[in-house]
Amino acid sequence: MKPKIIKSWEDLAQLPDSATHRLQIKDWCGWVISKEVPPKGRKHQYLSSHSFYKSHYKQTTQKLRDCGFDITLVGSED
Repeated sequence: MKPKIIKSWEDLAQLPDSATHRLQIKDWCGWVISKEVPPKGRKHQYLSSHSFYKSHYKQTTQKLRDCGFDITLVGSED
C-alpha cells in the first residue's frame, strides 16, 4: 500500500493515531505525542511551521514514519 499523501496541516490533523503516537495540530504547527513514556528521550516532538517547507518536508516525513504514520508530505516553496 502506498503512503498517504499529506499536502497541508489540515490533512495532517485528520490522520488517525498510529499504534504508538498521536498528533496534536493547531494552526501551522503541532506535536507528535508518544502514547507510551519512552525509556529515554522526549514524549513529545515538535512540528514547526517549517515542516512543509521544501527544505524540511523530507525530514518531517521521516520523523512521522518513524512514529508509525504511513505518510509522505508534499513540500511547498520556502
